[in-house]
Amino acid sequence: VPGAPAYPPLMMFKILILQAWYNLSDEALEKQIARDLMFRRFIDLSLCESVPDHSSIWRFRQLLNTENLLEPLLEQINTHLEQNSIIVALGSINIIDATVIEAKQSRKRKGKDDNNTQDPEASYNVKTAADGKRKTTYGYKMHANTDEDGFVKKMSYTPGNVHDSQEFDKLLDTYKTKDKIKTCGKSTPIVLMPTKRTMKRSASKTTKSCIEPTETNL
Repeated sequence: VPGAPAYPPLMMFKILILQAWYNLSDEALEKQIARDLMFRRFIDLSLCESVPDHSSIWRFRQLLNTENLLEPLLEQINTHLEQNSIIVALGSINIIDATVIEAKQSRKRKGKDDNNTQDPEASYNVKTAADGKRKTTYGYKMHANTDEDGFVKKMSYTPGNVHDSQEFDKLLDTYKTKDKIKTCGKSTPIVLMPTKRTMKRSASKTTKSCIEPTETNL
């Protein structure tokens, strides 16, 4: 019996954009698409069509990572938006956020060949809530850099145990000048060096940083 036809790549890519905008796990994203007409309209999915399940979303994300397609696709989109004056690259605010996504196989189970079925590329993420309780999730982190209007500039995926700060350089490497920037809620400036594309930063336990250029020293 032939399987169901694959979902269009453009639709699946739009789903990942929604995930970055709304900080949703794969399972929550599937449910949101099923009940939200705005989500369906954005990805061009009619009411008569079935919603891509969380496994399909996971597989598509893994494909983009394996083929190194995520960054080139975002660059093409943002270049097009810049050319049409929809977004402005220079002087914009950068909002960096990380979302924990539970792995498809998150629990240790033995398969038919007695091997562990856990996703080998994922890792444990430990998050402490405001009430002091710790939540452990086996999975990945989706790191995203968006502007004030929610346009995604850069995205990356890492195992769940990677600290958010480790992805700052990758998410901010579009800076071409030596900019003095600050993080929202902090008075200490962060200096970004354009030559090596690295930055000095103060330690932070938060998952979201708003980075805004304050002045430029050329």
